[in-house]
Amino acid sequence: MGRESLRESRRGLPAAGFLIGLSFAAAAVSFAPTAASAQDAPAPETLGVSGGRLVYDTRDFRLELISNSHTAAALVPHGAGLFDFTPRERLADRASDGYYHLGDLNLRWRAAGDSTWARASTADARAPVQLARVARGVRPVPGVRVFIRGDLADTLPEGVPFRVVRTWSEREGVLTLSFEITNASDRPIELGAVGIPMVFDNILTDRSLEDAHAKNSFQDPYVGLDAGYVQVTRLSGTGPALVVVPLPGSGLEAWNPLLDEKTRRGITFEGFHEWLVHSRAVADEEWTRSEPWNPPTSAVLAPGERRTYGVQFLVAPSIRAIEPTLAAAGRPVAVGVPGYVLPRDVDGRLFLRHASRVRSFAVEPAGALALSPVAIDDAHPDSAAAWQAYSVRGAAWGRARLTVTWEDSTVQTIHYKVIEPAAEVVDALGRFLTTEQWFERADDPFDRSPGIISYDWTNRRQVTEDHRAWIAGLGDEGGSGSWLAAFMKQVVRPDAAELAKLQRFVDETLWGGIQYSPETAPHDSLVFGVRKSMFWWEPDPLPAGTYSDSVRYGGWSSWNREHALSVGRSFNYLHVAAAYWTMYRIARTTEGLVTNRPWSFYLENARQTALAMVRLAPYYAQFGQMEGTVFVQILLDLQREGLAAEAAEMESVMRARAEVWRQLAYPFGSEMPWDSTGQEEVYAWSRYFGFDDKALVTLNAILGYMPTLPHWGYNGSARRYWDFQYAGHPATSRVERQLHHYGSGMNALPVLAEYRRSPGDLHLLRVGYGGLLGAIANVTREGFGPAAFHAWPSTLDIDGYSGDYGPNFFGHAMNTGAYVTRDDRFGWLGFGAAVGREGDVVVVRPNDSARQRVFLAPIGLWLTLDAGTFDRVEWNRADGSVLVHLSPGPSWLSQALLRAESTPGFPSYRPDGEASLVRGAWAVPAETLRLVPEGAGR
Repeated sequence: MGRESLRESRRGLPAAGFLIGLSFAAAAVSFAPTAASAQDAPAPETLGVSGGRLVYDTRDFRLELISNSHTAAALVPHGAGLFDFTPRERLADRASDGYYHLGDLNLRWRAAGDSTWARASTADARAPVQLARVARGVRPVPGVRVFIRGDLADTLPEGVPFRVVRTWSEREGVLTLSFEITNASDRPIELGAVGIPMVFDNILTDRSLEDAHAKNSFQDPYVGLDAGYVQVTRLSGTGPALVVVPLPGSGLEAWNPLLDEKTRRGITFEGFHEWLVHSRAVADEEWTRSEPWNPPTSAVLAPGERRTYGVQFLVAPSIRAIEPTLAAAGRPVAVGVPGYVLPRDVDGRLFLRHASRVRSFAVEPAGALALSPVAIDDAHPDSAAAWQAYSVRGAAWGRARLTVTWEDSTVQTIHYKVIEPAAEVVDALGRFLTTEQWFERADDPFDRSPGIISYDWTNRRQVTEDHRAWIAGLGDEGGSGSWLAAFMKQVVRPDAAELAKLQRFVDETLWGGIQYSPETAPHDSLVFGVRKSMFWWEPDPLPAGTYSDSVRYGGWSSWNREHALSVGRSFNYLHVAAAYWTMYRIARTTEGLVTNRPWSFYLENARQTALAMVRLAPYYAQFGQMEGTVFVQILLDLQREGLAAEAAEMESVMRARAEVWRQLAYPFGSEMPWDSTGQEEVYAWSRYFGFDDKALVTLNAILGYMPTLPHWGYNGSARRYWDFQYAGHPATSRVERQLHHYGSGMNALPVLAEYRRSPGDLHLLRVGYGGLLGAIANVTREGFGPAAFHAWPSTLDIDGYSGDYGPNFFGHAMNTGAYVTRDDRFGWLGFGAAVGREGDVVVVRPNDSARQRVFLAPIGLWLTLDAGTFDRVEWNRADGSVLVHLSPGPSWLSQALLRAESTPGFPSYRPDGEASLVRGAWAVPAETLRLVPEGAGR
């Protein structure tokens, strides 16, 4: 976002088709330094790379260990060709002290009664590992094949009061890494942290997009204690997935970034993390201002006492098979509906599976959740028998931890976020944006008034200055995000007072300011061009006091006026087009809400903005854009309005872009070398033009970085880790996993669109709805929408800036709906809806934020309203008819317009009786309309 240094690094590349050979090298070094930097001179090699390998074949893997260090050099799943989960190709570059490898161990401890924690790591000062002696009389354990046992004394510093033996083995066919820690002192020792580095190949540097999708993987943790695991999925989203699970007593208590890893973090490397079994020492020293996901623990070892910690490595044949793989291995599995972001008016469901029964539940904070057992309604008896079902309701806003204790003493935590009813969250967001973030200053030298400007929640003030010019300049995602969210809120829940302000914004700031009009363009060719920023840093020509001395101006991000006036950033055009399309939609379907201009102005300006993007910003326009779904909507509305020539021109321009993507293996570049935002538009146009193979490649890539896990922060959270630097609060501007950044809302669009094509694939619905609700999960009760949530356990809080939240809410507004399905295991399920049955009739009552879309998965029927809201929808299973009940309309609603689309292979539906068509939608004459399958008698 606003990343000009990367643009400079790409000059000289051809205009199209260059992604196949694009390397990530330049991007890794072009930006401000992050936490860890490489040394100036190469450090001596201590890992022992040249000393040979030890190779072991297990049921699932070929494991290669460095002979000297006994750390992993390769972890290759059988049947996946040369794919390796470890960064094998970088061993020579990462062979000195300070680089972590799979098999390392971090410890923190103190003598009982002491207040200071000591620490040690096997990665700090390596020495060859000696084989551990087996005590006399110890017999082999049946089902365990020991590969190698190493005594880590020589690779740990002097003074460590433990004897540590690392073992690589195969237990009942499962690859296992374990550490025996024995208190070798004569005093009790408190073990305050046991960290097992999870080092897998997420280093994208110097790889093309095609190489990265073939070789790299991302990791996502489920910090669920004994039921916790880490899933490692390939960027392509295909092939086997690695699932790391704990040995008994080694539950995943915390997921901690390894900030002392010497590989430099940046936009091509998120960094590595460690699996923390105990975390009390880390919490005492580094997490003093945060509330960890799980209570930090420690263990006191008496002299001579030994404990074993470790993990096992499972292979799932695909991402969708991760949960069945866990169940087959005897691990607890949890499935939440509609996920783990729980509006307070939703009766959620939690399905639990384990070989044991549930002994007890505990909720923290007390009373935040209410649980009760329920029967599984209309499921297949054999499929449902393995599951225990519970109703879950949110009672108190905020984070809530559910602790499940099983009869076999397994302890599992499931992490919820309770929010207000979705409609109330959206209303609060709209109020905050148009009051607290409403910027009106007649003497503003940058012509940003009136407007909706970025906000600093930490200091409770508007951001009128920032060294990143776009944040204060209503530009980029980091500065446009707030006004974009305000427009998109009107798609969900229109409000007359808010729309009055937005009309002023269009007339006085957007048209002719942010976007050049015929009156303001420097020359005719720039009409409809979108400026990069309304704010710039150029102190000489402006009056003294324009810029605050407290802001750290300077560097590439402090754009001067010439740079700010540039129209060459394609991504900015989408925000403007979305604003126009929103106003068109409201002006066309309501009366009295939009009065400043006719609907035709907004639709034409939306179209011209799309065309201007390709004409004036061709470099980045060749990529998929965030919010690109709005271009498809604009084209559809042009067609519905009968504007054939205008529609044909736009379709031709967009097809030319899609044809380029069609030829590329992974057309997901942007300003960043790898990104998680362009997939949304690539999918949308690929489906529109019938490039179904490219749509599936795109969908699989999304599923590779968008997990479903029993944790509100990770469930449906599309991967993103660099935008705190470009749109976040200066105090926490860093490379860090962002939970429910705008990738969640954006990527939920193609995932749920694909679900409507494949309504039997519950995985898609769970992932997509997780992103849909994740897009509003971080909104405060007051209505402030933050850039994202900080995943580091030292913070675990929302970001202090509004930043680039707008595209996240765009995804929510364009996608929110009620989804109803029946699953053989779980029976009837409602995502964004309450589902009941009255004989043969299934009754659906939407409770999502908009109540304008309903998908009945068993019959593949997608009902949407251009105007109006659903009260309930009734599907009669006996005769197939659908009875639509609308809510009483407000005074500004001129006419309710209903569209009924059917999944290919399912019957089409039509009104039972006479009904008029308006722009391809059925006009609903009253508050009810009966739909019947095509071919049914009238």
